[in-house]
Amino acid sequence: ATVLTCAADATLFASLLFGALFLWLVAPGWPPPSPAAPGIAFAASCGLALLASTFFGRRAMAALRGGASPAAWLAACAGAQAAAALLFGLMAAGVPEPTAHAHHATVFVILIYGGIRAGIGALFACYGLWRGHAGYLSARRSLDLRIGRLWHDYAAISGFVVLAATALTAFLAGSVEAGR
Repeated sequence: ATVLTCAADATLFASLLFGALFLWLVAPGWPPPSPAAPGIAFAASCGLALLASTFFGRRAMAALRGGASPAAWLAACAGAQAAAALLFGLMAAGVPEPTAHAHHATVFVILIYGGIRAGIGALFACYGLWRGHAGYLSARRSLDLRIGRLWHDYAAISGFVVLAATALTAFLAGSVEAGR
């Protein structure tokens, strides 16, 4: 079911990216006066947090299979996902006037999309912590962590696509403006 959820969500995301491309092609007043792009430091930090979350999620599974407690790894995973969600939110907050131009609106929505996926990943990690604390996790009962790991991977992949898409749309907007 989680795989199908990720596939459906990826379809939604592809539609969002297509909408951004479509607006780039037909929006009036293109290019915008000031292209919206996340800062390199924010984007790099967000990318590192996403990578860390996948690593920590995998280490939690390995610890559980090895008979150790995955709690520390899950807490680190939850923290990394929460940091990524916060960074996506900060980047979205930095978009100048999201209602002023189609480019700004699509960059804003794409960044919010990435932040929500990372926030869901933090919830999955916290759920794994709760399940472990309640005694429902073992080497033979690892489904909760496997589902979480799948989501962490999906959140990281979609997060990197979000970062690439926002950088690309800003680059395209800037290159059109430079060509005039």
